[in-house]
Amino acid sequence: IEIRNNAATLHLSGLDLVDGTPVVDVKPFVPTYDSAPEARVPGWVGGGLSMRRPVSFRTTALQQLKDICDNDGDNDDHPTSLLEFYGPHEGESPQEAFDNIRECIQEVLSVDVRSQFQTQKSRRGNFKVERAQRMQPQRQPPQSSIAATSSSRRQSDSKECTQQLDNLLIRYTVQEKGTPLERETSEGSGAEDCIVVTAIEYLGKG
Repeated sequence: IEIRNNAATLHLSGLDLVDGTPVVDVKPFVPTYDSAPEARVPGWVGGGLSMRRPVSFRTTALQQLKDICDNDGDNDDHPTSLLEFYGPHEGESPQEAFDNIRECIQEVLSVDVRSQFQTQKSRRGNFKVERAQRMQPQRQPPQSSIAATSSSRRQSDSKECTQQLDNLLIRYTVQEKGTPLERETSEGSGAEDCIVVTAIEYLGKG
């Protein structure tokens, strides 16, 4: 970091970028996933990685996921697989696909290393993956029997966030923990928030 005339310049190296490429966002180093033993991390990053947020599912969300897995590539309505990484073409039964997807959703949503600013955004429901331009071609009503149950288009809760997993859109809410925090390093982060998966929709293949 170079500071001149009260202006800070962050010099980066070791990036897989063409020289001159704009860097619009810088994420913290995460020892669990990166390899730089000499690097130091702020307390809120280490605290966030050491915690696992509880993730629960509404009954309707689990039923939506079950409908998708039960109808994946094994009948006339779905001669090909709905999902890319789960299901019959991966040697999984519908129940195995259901269990593996549910576990993956829990693992993805249970870890949070966002800054305080980003944490507040997620609590307000301001993280919505379907806003991204790359998602627009996929946001089409599915031509299948699961349209009425697992992929129904509804008015989403204003505080719902969304996350894409495979060809699924995961809707969830982030609730701030009301009791005293377990770790001081969680202060200002969402490491101890509670996650509730409210709906799981089939996006269709892009």
